[in-house]
Parts: sequence; structure tokens; C-alpha cells
Amino acid sequence: MIPAALRACIFLISLLLCAPIFAAEPIPPTQFRFPGETAATDAVKLVAKQTGWKIDGANLPTKKLSLSPATFWGTLDALASETDTHLVIGNRGEAFSFAKGKSATPPSHDGPFRIAAKQVTAKADAVTGQTNYTLSLDLNWEPRFPVFRVSGQPKIASAKDDRGETLKVPTASVNSAIVGYSHVADVAVQGLSRDSKKIANISGEFAVTAAPKMIAFAFDDITKEKTQEIDGVKCTLRKLVKRDEVWEFVLELEYPKPPPNFESFETWTNRNAARLISPDRTKSIAEDSYPDITERGKRVEVAHRFLRKTVDLSATGWQFVYEAPAPLVEFAVKFELKEIPLP
Repeated sequence: MIPAALRACIFLISLLLCAPIFAAEPIPPTQFRFPGETAATDAVKLVAKQTGWKIDGANLPTKKLSLSPATFWGTLDALASETDTHLVIGNRGEAFSFAKGKSATPPSHDGPFRIAAKQVTAKADAVTGQTNYTLSLDLNWEPRFPVFRVSGQPKIASAKDDRGETLKVPTASVNSAIVGYSHVADVAVQGLSRDSKKIANISGEFAVTAAPKMIAFAFDDITKEKTQEIDGVKCTLRKLVKRDEVWEFVLELEYPKPPPNFESFETWTNRNAARLISPDRTKSIAEDSYPDITERGKRVEVAHRFLRKTVDLSATGWQFVYEAPAPLVEFAVKFELKEIPLP
């Protein structure tokens, strides 16, 4: 007879073996839940308050809506759909507002990413008389994590017009450096004719290299070498050097594994930043020059400088804060867009 304790262990192991395995999202989206019916304007205020992002709901009506739990983009696009407006994203992906008029083509969402058809342009070739079509796609992501590169053009899986004709969308395998939280990709669409009224369906994916977040290392004693570890990333403050005109902080970062390969013109350390916090914690002072950053596999050597005339580090109590990306991840952002009208 099998002892009760052993039977319990066997039962638990069988549950674990039979349980489905769910792959975690590379970067999960922000989720929202609203208490019952909520006025559209109040919903925007709740989202803005929770995220700290600038969201202008001046063009939204005050009527109450029954909003289902949704992601950040799902919430904003649901508000637009229910109020006959469309979402406007500005300031390099950091500001959001609503304009009158419903979007002709619903956007596509994939986790914290949003893909939308921006416009279709048609140009007639004066020599051949052929009309060439270009589709512009807007890729945006929640402005809480850095994206370091995106495929300049998406890889298209399928595309058809409203007649059911298969369209050809050639794309180039190049990456684009990112500024802010948005990216615009132009793709040529071949196979459309004067009889085509819409791009009925187009699907594909962008290749993305990003970090789930920026992490901050705070050193309260800047006179001693010290190592901190957050999310598997080690940051060591090696030394503080007093030079003629500057204070120089020398650091070393060590990641769990080397980041993905980057081309010589690409970088994933451009958002690293250093600042000093005054002893009374009332002032934050940014560095005065571009840092020296050397990448060596999974290690990064850094030197940040502050003008001596700006800060007097001979006084005690200064805090040094260094921000760097969490370990990088590479993944595909998928999309599907339908019913895109043609000019």
C-alpha cells in the first residue's frame, strides 16, 4: 500500500505534468478595468492618472459607457469607437488625444503595441502610365519601455484586395533606429488596379528589439566601490575621479548574457543616463556631457561626468543614480489590418 504522503506527491506531479504550458509575453501590456458604467471623459482621466501619460479627452462626450477590461490600446481604441472619434498619437508617441470622425480602418493590437494604417498614396508613372501604391503603417507602443530597433519594413505574410486578388508586397531586410515610442513604415503594394477599391486584408509582423523597462541603480555612498543587482543586471560603481573641471564616475554593467548582435550604426545604450540627487533630495542634476560607453559582450564600461562648478561633491550626502535597460528581448509584433480604402 502506498503511503498517503507519497500518493499526494504523485498527484501533485501528475497535475504539473498535465498542466498546459503558457509562453510568457516578451513585454506584457498594461491592463485596465473600469467600475461599471463610466463616462468617456472619466475613463480617460483614470487611464492618464494610472499611467502618468498625457491623454487629452476634450473631444470626447460625457456619455457613460460599459467598458470591458482591456489593454491600454484596447481601452483607448474602444473609447474612440464608441464615441465616433479616432485616436491621434503625437509627440513621438508620448501624447494622445481624440479627433472627431471614426477611423475607416480599425487598428491592430499585439500586447503593448498598436499598428494602424496611416495612409495610402498613389503615384502615376508619367512614362508607363502605371499607378504605384504605397501603404504607410504606424507602429506605436506604450511609452513606458524602450525599443532600440525595429525592422524598417514589416515582413508581409499575406495581402489581398477587395476582389480577392493576391497582392505582392516586397520589403527590404533593414532595421531602423528609434527615437521616442513610434515608427512609420512605408511598403509598396503591387497588384492593385483601377478596379481595386480597398486592400481587403494585409497581415505581417515587425521584428523588434526592446527592453521591458529601464532600471535605476541608486548609490547613496559615492566614495566607495559597490555593486547592486536588479533583474539580473549588475551595476558596479568603480570609482569617483576628481579632475580639473569635472567629477567622473566610472561604472561597469554586467548582463546575464550578451545582448543581440547590433550593427556598427546601431546602439542599445543610447538611453543610459546618470544624475545626481542633492543631499536634501530636492534637486536632480543631469550630467554635463556625453558619456563614454564601451560594450564588451555582456559587460558595459561607462564613464559619466559632471562639471565641478555645477556640483560640489566634497559635501557628503549626494546620491548617484544610474539608469540602464533591463535585459534585452527580441520578438515579433504581429498585425492584421482590414478594409483599407484606396485613393
